[in-house]
Amino acid sequence: MSRIVKSFAASLLAVALVLTGGTHALAASPDPALTSRIEALMTDPAVTNATVGAVVVDADTGEEIYARNPDAMLVPASNMKMLTTAAALATLGPDYQVPTKVLASKAPARGVIGGNLYLKGFGDPTLTEADLIGLAGQLRASGVKKITGTLVADASFFDDSRYNAGWPARIFEQSDAAQVAALTVTSNADGAAGTTIVTASGKRVGSRATITLSPAPASGYVTIVNKTTTGRAGTGTSISVHRSASGTITVSGRVAVRSSASQLITVNSPALYAAAIFRKALAANGIKVVGKTTTGAAPAGAPVLQTHYSCAMSCVIYKLMKFSNNTQAEQVMKMVGATSGGQGTWASGAAVTKAVLAKAGIGAGELTIGDGSGQSYADRITPRALMKLLLWARGQSWYGAWYNALPVAGHPDKLVGGTIRDRFLGTPAAYNLRAKTGTLSDSFRVTALSGYVTGRDGRHYAFVGISNYSGASPRSVVDSMGVLLAGWTKP
Repeated sequence: MSRIVKSFAASLLAVALVLTGGTHALAASPDPALTSRIEALMTDPAVTNATVGAVVVDADTGEEIYARNPDAMLVPASNMKMLTTAAALATLGPDYQVPTKVLASKAPARGVIGGNLYLKGFGDPTLTEADLIGLAGQLRASGVKKITGTLVADASFFDDSRYNAGWPARIFEQSDAAQVAALTVTSNADGAAGTTIVTASGKRVGSRATITLSPAPASGYVTIVNKTTTGRAGTGTSISVHRSASGTITVSGRVAVRSSASQLITVNSPALYAAAIFRKALAANGIKVVGKTTTGAAPAGAPVLQTHYSCAMSCVIYKLMKFSNNTQAEQVMKMVGATSGGQGTWASGAAVTKAVLAKAGIGAGELTIGDGSGQSYADRITPRALMKLLLWARGQSWYGAWYNALPVAGHPDKLVGGTIRDRFLGTPAAYNLRAKTGTLSDSFRVTALSGYVTGRDGRHYAFVGISNYSGASPRSVVDSMGVLLAGWTKP
């Protein structure tokens, strides 16, 4: 064949790939009818005008049924959490419990600690105010009544980088993008680590609303600027809460009398905030701390006085995946880095995650890891690489915990349906499809849905759908693919 003919043939191939949106030509589909139906869905303009990566595989045989842009490096958004949680289960194990320790400069003598008291975190993203109250009670029950030194918040298990360089600046006050620290407290049942609930309550018309925080730290830790007003009953309630870089919380807006409004806000220096809550609990238990509350690291060999353990890692990742909790994902990534990689950094966590994924056959050129939650646009993965994880995970001892943590389509219970409880209603995918979502809307938009579904004839499918776009969202098309798979019977 002449060079001119070869060049012409190559040009035709390139044009064909553009026209088909990068659809991967299968040598022989194990289900040509299903492949054809998926291809028909992908002719939607929302798909053809975007970069959509999709792969569908028979999960039992490993045979590929459909692939579109399978090797494109795409931003996965919160599909990254699948990688982070898989790495945690593979390295730490589903039964691993995260400790939070109370240490002292020296052992207590006659109820007095002659030195500092340390509250040391190891990355527990589920630590609550009740847990800290429990630690304070245990310390008092052991006979401790006084600390002559300071109360030290020890977050040294992680590095000091609380924000990822790849995150957009707009998210820094948002409750799902709190500062990442080895010692932090969650403010609600959803596991919003590093946050506090700010509540404004209208007590008297014409006066400022009463502002409370939950969990509430020791008096004086947080400066609150109250710009609210209280109106007459029925006049409407709306507040706005902002936190400055220094930690000052400003609350503005209007609250109707005998009404209240609440908003989650991130806290500055989560470790200090946790220690301030612990100090309040110590005081409530009759334990006096003479010195101030500060940050630092417990000396090597410091005696451990009390330890709180989190629920098992399978429990930790359950809410993380169901609610797509960003801060918890970052806590887990750094925890994996510190425990298995020697450093509590994003880089170490990424290195451990890549080592785990290599066992799934995912090469270094198939992904880039910027963070653990998927908030960073530096995150990249090919749809086929994510499919490798979905298939490999099914053969691992921890698969049950991982699969159970995936949101269940159309299930109304938030703890089960998670981020897809309102999707796939009234379709064969409801109560069937399990998948992780992903959404970003900054420099360009991302929507993703990847997981598992069982066909009407009992066949098991694994699927990946990642869309990077700027126009109409392809989400409904990927959802339609999930419905198609759930209702499919192989001819």
